Amino acid sequence: MDIVDLTQIRFEHEDNLILKSRKKAERESALFCEDCGIRIPDQRRKYVLGVRTCVSCQSVRERDTMQDF
Repeated sequence: MDIVDLTQIRFEHEDNLILKSRKKAERESALFCEDCGIRIPDQRRKYVLGVRTCVSCQSVRERDTMQDF
């Protein structure tokens, strides 16, 4: 096993921890983005439980938050 294999195992472990913590989300994901109103894709709703925005709007929110620093 080399460094690439070990890194891959670590990333998979971290991804599993993130997914497990998201499964504990109490609220259901929105069908439509609360910012722009487009339908949120099922894949996003499945893996980001409790999601309220589409990828584009979430990117804008994160960019705006980073500019505050």
